[in-house]
Amino acid sequence: MDALNDRFEASLSNTRDNDGSAKGWLRQGARDEDDYNVASQQPIRVRNHFFNPLTNSGLASGKPASYWGIEFGKNISGQDYSFKDARGYFYDALTTQQPTGPTGREHYWAQTFYALGHVIHLIQDMAQPQHTRNDTHLLAWVASRFNPARATLRFYEQYADARATSVGLPYAGYEPAYRDADTSTFTLPLDFWHRVGGKGMADYSNRGFVSADTNFCAANPSVSCAGSTIPPSFLQPYDILPHPGFPDPSGQSATVITESIRSLPPALYGGSLSSNVTGDIDFIETEVHDAYTGQRQQARTSTYSIFDPDLQAANQQLTFTLNRYNFDDALALLIPRAVGYSAGMINYFFRGAFSIYSLDGSDRGPFFVRNSTAEPMNGSFQMYWDDAAGNRQPVGLPQMIPVAAHSESPFEFAFAPDPTVSDYTVVFQGKLGDESGAVAASRTWMNSSPIVVMNLPAGAVATDPQNDLVAYQWTIECGTEFSDGTILLYYPHLTNASGSLSGGGASIPAPGFQVPSTIHECCLDIQVTDSQGGAGFGHGCE
Repeated sequence: MDALNDRFEASLSNTRDNDGSAKGWLRQGARDEDDYNVASQQPIRVRNHFFNPLTNSGLASGKPASYWGIEFGKNISGQDYSFKDARGYFYDALTTQQPTGPTGREHYWAQTFYALGHVIHLIQDMAQPQHTRNDTHLLAWVASRFNPARATLRFYEQYADARATSVGLPYAGYEPAYRDADTSTFTLPLDFWHRVGGKGMADYSNRGFVSADTNFCAANPSVSCAGSTIPPSFLQPYDILPHPGFPDPSGQSATVITESIRSLPPALYGGSLSSNVTGDIDFIETEVHDAYTGQRQQARTSTYSIFDPDLQAANQQLTFTLNRYNFDDALALLIPRAVGYSAGMINYFFRGAFSIYSLDGSDRGPFFVRNSTAEPMNGSFQMYWDDAAGNRQPVGLPQMIPVAAHSESPFEFAFAPDPTVSDYTVVFQGKLGDESGAVAASRTWMNSSPIVVMNLPAGAVATDPQNDLVAYQWTIECGTEFSDGTILLYYPHLTNASGSLSGGGASIPAPGFQVPSTIHECCLDIQVTDSQGGAGFGHGCE
């Protein structure tokens, strides 16, 4: 399946964001995660979009974004689009009997990508410092109608939205957080939000940036920052301190840089500032450390307020503000990481890879399951086949098989009742590395040679079963009579295949012929060739 281009339930998709493709369902899921749905048991989903990795907490009115997005442990009432839900939809997309319809495999493919879109939204929210410092800005547009000062709480997102639709955002430049070159850092879904060593997306933005209500504080000898544990006597005049509860970014290593602004860039939204405004701006520049890549970069994380000279003259506490220059520096570092961590989550979700094979390349066996991932697999492997109508049926019983990383284990292959079937789907469900409940699948073609079905006449003796799905050579009692239609040949991978019998050159299905009796050991040899000039297949009689 070309998952990104296949269409799933296009008639049910939102055409503005969703053309029915996997990418379309991802987009719609990401957008809908912010929706207000009064009919839902979780009508205000956005209250679950915050996560402070220092305290593993979200807003008091909601659940931490990581817990909401993964839904590990108990089910959350009203949450139907978590990582756990996506795993369930993925399993149903692989195993459900009906191919289409409201409970068919196509529906569950759509649900899989739709749920992943919701999960990715929650990772991308971690690239917004307000979301990782529990700086609530919910319904700030409502609050601003009563208190205009509260409108500043949404400036970051308003500016980012406006820039995205005008000059664009810096999306490129960061490798997927989970990829072939590194499959060992992110071993659990939670790691994409928060990981020991500060390598999660929430860790990076919490540590590297301030927000509207968690900006720096500047102390003076007589006034300490509210909530600060550092006594004023330990500070130099107007030392820059981190916001209480957030040790980073630390103002102790900050650099104050003054930039002369001789013209303002055009406003991206609202307002009508003159481009002739000039002046100096004092920025607070701090180091932003990426604990995952090891990269260290400088960013203008905050700005001294225009009122600070007057406050300092009155021996009052200085204040800090955020403007578009701070936002631009933040977006340049955060947006590429939001993309990289989102792509990494998709790679992680579909990372399971295995194949079914036989040692000698034949379809006689013995068969093995080969784990192609760098993580051990331990769970059930179930084989399925599809009939002509696309209905999927299990073959045999699930097999509980542990398979070490990059290794193989024995696998008992059960053939479908229909001898023409050669295309099978094998579905794994179980523990993959550190993740429980993982799902993976592999398509397997098990008939590399023709399928020969023989209806042996009475008294015939064959060295192989009558319906042999693998070999196509038999030792049969000399003089055995075959009537028309007693030998059937199927070869699914060759078009216009034809065959002949060495005992008389008859075509298949054979008209009546007799196995030659000139030798003591008689042999029936099926030779298959492609009438369009393809390779020939067959075994010589021994």
